[in-house]
Amino acid sequence: MPPEVEFYRTRFGLGPPLVATPPRPNLGVVVVVPCHDEASAETPLRALGACRVPDDSAVEVVAVVNGTSEDPPETTGRDRALAWVLGGRGPLANGVAVHSVAALDLSPQRAGVGLARKLGMDEALYRLSAAGALDGVIASFDADCACDPDYLVALHGAFTRATRLAAAAVRFEHPIDRISDALRRRAIARYELGLRCYVDGLRRARYPNAFHTVGSAMAVRARDYAAVGGMNRRTAGEDFHFLHKVACSRPVASIADTRVLPSARPSHRVPFGTGRALRRLLSGDGEHRVYDPRCYDDLGRFVRGLAALGDDERRPDPPTIEREARVLVEACAAPVAGYLLRAGFLDAAAECAANTGAATTLRARLLAWFHGLRALQVVHALSDGLYPRVAVETAAARLLDVADGELDLEEALARLRERDRRAALSDLPQ
Repeated sequence: MPPEVEFYRTRFGLGPPLVATPPRPNLGVVVVVPCHDEASAETPLRALGACRVPDDSAVEVVAVVNGTSEDPPETTGRDRALAWVLGGRGPLANGVAVHSVAALDLSPQRAGVGLARKLGMDEALYRLSAAGALDGVIASFDADCACDPDYLVALHGAFTRATRLAAAAVRFEHPIDRISDALRRRAIARYELGLRCYVDGLRRARYPNAFHTVGSAMAVRARDYAAVGGMNRRTAGEDFHFLHKVACSRPVASIADTRVLPSARPSHRVPFGTGRALRRLLSGDGEHRVYDPRCYDDLGRFVRGLAALGDDERRPDPPTIEREARVLVEACAAPVAGYLLRAGFLDAAAECAANTGAATTLRARLLAWFHGLRALQVVHALSDGLYPRVAVETAAARLLDVADGELDLEEALARLRERDRRAALSDLPQ
């Protein structure tokens, strides 16, 4: 193993590589598919098998069949059967190799989607490393997802063209046009619209890391995966924390020229997320309330102030920067100011000023300090303190600058999907 991968395995890994079959010498993309309590993995394998593959790179799938020692016997039985089927499966129709990793006795306290993704993504790192392809791509998928036929080619092409790109959020769309049940269709449309309102709001605030964090629709370069310490073990929200961790020090962008099609099925597997939200919406609570867009206006005032700290002609002076930072905090709405003081923003500004020689570097470090979780916490503080949540249709209408009530739910979703797509087209760093 290269030194950086050996360091990763020793410091962050869960054990040695698990797949004995050597990788192909030209391996360039590995798609990781966690599977738990699934009758089969045919949905993702059929979709991936119908994909075109890159001309110069081989592709593999690593399916992680995971469970715990406390799972009901019927769940363990399904997982064991699926692991056996996947372990004996040959290549997909397009030649993509499928490898199965069975992890059926994980600790109940630590098991979850984060740990399952980590097992698979670690394995992908080791296989790409063995093939001498640390610039290769680790893609995170799900057992109930499909994708466009150009998915593999688009992923490989994006990371090949954008040599500085560390990780990417892949364009996603729940296939609502295939849902005949009206209640379920409106539920998933409301849920996805809420996700898009949040990212659109971040763009409205000029927040630099405005991208979606959907676990089945993200990818990372192998060397960058190792450099940031890999995937976390969270039982939910693992995708959000992972992508924003990468974004603190490396370029993250969106890939718009292909799609992942996540399932719109209810689920009890995670404490929040698509499946849990659908269960709530389908149980009779049809309204989906999200952040009032005014939150993003207040967030934007802080982001713009942060980007203006310091003088490009002078080396940052800690007392001066701390003074400017205090003025910036005092100009913020009370919930924002309170949050920033509790989070230690003034100390962070002084510390960054003392350890940087240029204002541009200072601002970059402070934007890294104000990572995605802190931006979300500011919006949450505004929602709790000033602007109560509103119906998702109301938020979408305000973001799209149309009168509330004059925009159909699915029309709003289509318009925000298109806005996301256009924003991502120029997003890739070169």
